[in-house]
Amino acid sequence: MAQSDAFSALTGREERALRALLEARTISGAAEEANVSRRSLQRYLGRRHFKAALSEARREAARLSIARLVAAIPLAIDALRCVVEDEEMKASDRIAAARAILDHAESGAAALDFDDRLDALESGAGDQV
Repeated sequence: MAQSDAFSALTGREERALRALLEARTISGAAEEANVSRRSLQRYLGRRHFKAALSEARREAARLSIARLVAAIPLAIDALRCVVEDEEMKASDRIAAARAILDHAESGAAALDFDDRLDALESGAGDQV
């Protein structure tokens, strides 16, 4: 279900409930925020179109959060490098920063390798279809 399809099926109350679920910590808090009963919110959560819209909204929120984290990576690396290069810092702090850089570089390289392998598999599967 495309995002526009998922959201177009929602009523105004369901839209408010969906937004509240994305922001509230609990179902009760979301119900209060959306000005609907907890029971109504539970009913909404049982509806296929509502679950689809909520799932899409959560995925989009996650995508936006990840994009913000990715944008902060250069700043984090620079901060760690400053600690590693600052000879006035405690050795333990410098070592911890160096380990953090190495650990993240290693996991990043593994993720890139995984992406390359997945692309190769998908390309091969496309040839067979």
